[in-house]
Amino acid sequence: MPIYKIDGKKRNGQQQYNVRQNYVDEHGKPRSLTRVTHGFGAAKIMEAKLKDEVKNTVRKKLSGSGKTLNEVFNNFMRAKEGEGLKPTTLGNYDIIINTHILPTFGATTVDDIDPEMVTNWKIGLNDIGLLTSSKQTIFSDFVMLMNYAVDMNYIDKNPTKSIKQFKDNEKKEMEYYTKEEFIAFIDAAKNWATENQNKHGLLSEWDYYVFFCIAFYTGLRKSEIHALTWNAIRNRTLTVKKSVTQDVIARKGTPKKDILGPPKSKSAYRTITIPVVLEKILDEHKERQISLGVYKETNLICGVDKWLRNITIFRRNRKFAELAGLKVIRVHDFRHSHVSVLINADVNIKEISRRVGHSNVQMTWNVYCKGAN
Repeated sequence: MPIYKIDGKKRNGQQQYNVRQNYVDEHGKPRSLTRVTHGFGAAKIMEAKLKDEVKNTVRKKLSGSGKTLNEVFNNFMRAKEGEGLKPTTLGNYDIIINTHILPTFGATTVDDIDPEMVTNWKIGLNDIGLLTSSKQTIFSDFVMLMNYAVDMNYIDKNPTKSIKQFKDNEKKEMEYYTKEEFIAFIDAAKNWATENQNKHGLLSEWDYYVFFCIAFYTGLRKSEIHALTWNAIRNRTLTVKKSVTQDVIARKGTPKKDILGPPKSKSAYRTITIPVVLEKILDEHKERQISLGVYKETNLICGVDKWLRNITIFRRNRKFAELAGLKVIRVHDFRHSHVSVLINADVNIKEISRRVGHSNVQMTWNVYCKGAN
């Protein structure tokens, strides 16, 4: 903000200064405010006053009589949609903010939300039995929403900034199967599929057997396995180009839907080698589909023309573990198991990172390697 000395003009021995504050109004047009004062000290004080005056003027014009958090949220969602965020991300924002933040603050003008109100809300959130990670996500979304309000000049300061994030005191241990444990697990899955084929003539249970084989022997994410088609397999390599996210709610109140889209990140696009044991399993599964007359290069490896449902995969995971007398691990933990096997085989960490689709080696080390040893 310029302070201009006006040569030759004084009053009571004090030099005259013009103080100007440039700004952009609510319509995007350049504007300025100019004031005259005498003495450099007075000019510096005027500079600060003009800065505050402009900030308050712009915010007042933008916010009108004061926007409620409901209104800010609607503007926030439109802005995020314009940024081209994935429907899954938008859906998560919508559900979390509508469920945990707007019931308390929705009708409140953002000017009136203060740190004490946020603290009391945080205490209430602490009492409803959520996992620490869930509370951290909710709080982070609140901070982000209020940051948006600041960016849009609806408010001067973010009232959540002085409030500390939920502290994670929960010790997390890496869950995975050893190679021997997986063999017991997958034998149970194979026996289950064989039994259903022999008794009921059903071949569909083999899809779950193959699903878990792919998870363990490649480290692919569940969403990536869902999207695998036969033409992704070439010369003992597997290429990841797509992923499937199930039961996405784009906005609260809209029906759930499945979305076929790109992988999680740029580094998730990858081509990896597959072991001989998995190649044999896939060849056998291809023959099953051929025998049913449903095989096509563009068909799904698991499910033919319909994605396996996550809830059924969860149930089969539990069933196979119980049949094998093993602890139940999450479906995502088969990815951990894959990395554990690679580490124990002394595979280079850079190759492990590339294979699982991480953007850098440090991420692989922090997320997997520490827990796998």
